[in-house]
Amino acid sequence: MSAPEPSYHVVLLPGVEFAALPLALRLAPLLAMHPVDVAQRLRYGGGFLARDASADLARQIESVARALGVETATVPADGPLERVCVRSVRSIWTFDDALWASCGTGVESFALEDVSHLDLVAFGKLDPLREHPAGKRPSKRTPEERLESRIAAAARQSDVGPPPPYERQLAAFDEHRRTAKPQLYLTLGSGDSILFIDLSTTYPALDPRRARDWRGNLFGLCHALIQRLPAERVFRSTRVFWSNGDLSAILVDRQEVIENRQAWLTILIRNRLWNLPPAPGRPSPSE
Repeated sequence: MSAPEPSYHVVLLPGVEFAALPLALRLAPLLAMHPVDVAQRLRYGGGFLARDASADLARQIESVARALGVETATVPADGPLERVCVRSVRSIWTFDDALWASCGTGVESFALEDVSHLDLVAFGKLDPLREHPAGKRPSKRTPEERLESRIAAAARQSDVGPPPPYERQLAAFDEHRRTAKPQLYLTLGSGDSILFIDLSTTYPALDPRRARDWRGNLFGLCHALIQRLPAERVFRSTRVFWSNGDLSAILVDRQEVIENRQAWLTILIRNRLWNLPPAPGRPSPSE
């Protein structure tokens, strides 16, 4: 019995930008799909142009992408894609060169140099409170939202000194606090594990007045890590948001996008393609 024909994943290289519709129109005949469906795949694929494609199809997809100036790589599909282990952080402590985190199985330490990737996500949709006329908002804030707002306001008013350096980014989230929630993902090592930090994460080392300013603490942690990590370890959309406060840069409205992006990132890291600068005419790994 003959061995099965090898298959390949065609992935975007990091930092590549492209218009989805022209690429979808060119890829649709190859994939035997409607262009709208291909455009949806590109939007939600998290960096994948194709999964488990034959060698011939992978070459054709790369050729089409290259003709449109879209940098890709083809990597062997070594069996089914395993779901990346995402560990929810219950409590976190920060030090100059390390993180200590409790993920439900005791406290573990992680050196900052082991953080290979930082990705801040606004999960949900944009629906600013100011778009609703006074007294005509679609619904009242929940008790949890009111409590969070009071705690955050009290904590910030108790501070003496200038506003935090992440005030603009925090304000962007506050404006959409009903519908967009911050989520921070820290990829460790070669992508085998990812730490997940959200508004439920606690910071036991903080002053009690600030310990329950959940959103402010998450942004303070994000700011500290961005200051300490090399720029190439911070996801491009996060860098864009951190520089201009545009929440749409990190907006994600489907969980599958996050999962696909994490799988894509792991493939890039394991194949030593992460942080690879684009270079015209670079051959694909399959050539």
